[in-house]
Amino acid sequence: MTEVPQNLHRDIMRSVKVVKTRYYLYGVFTGFLVSLLAVSYIVYEKMIEQGSVDFFSVWFESIRIDMAKLFEFNEELIEFFPWNDLIIWFLALLIVGILLIIIIHFRKVLFLKVEKFSGVKK
Repeated sequence: MTEVPQNLHRDIMRSVKVVKTRYYLYGVFTGFLVSLLAVSYIVYEKMIEQGSVDFFSVWFESIRIDMAKLFEFNEELIEFFPWNDLIIWFLALLIVGILLIIIIHFRKVLFLKVEKFSGVKK
């Protein structure tokens, strides 16, 4: 009989636990991805509404003019962006990125079939 590694049972049970909870991870990831898309749309609409998109062309033109005028212009620029919505968008993007890293890191375990550990032979 072949020798069984000492921590085999612990590793198998840890894998089973991750496999059983993978759908929750996928659900959370999908939820945050949908919220990222919704927040992106909200930020886009607010930027259109406040004229932030038109401000970029003027801002790039001001770079060529004068640095002193540029700093004055940047102070005015702060008033035209929905900063709270942009921060929420960044946080949603960060959470989606972290969840994506978790899914990529545990991809071997997450895509295992639960039947592998159930003891049922087909």
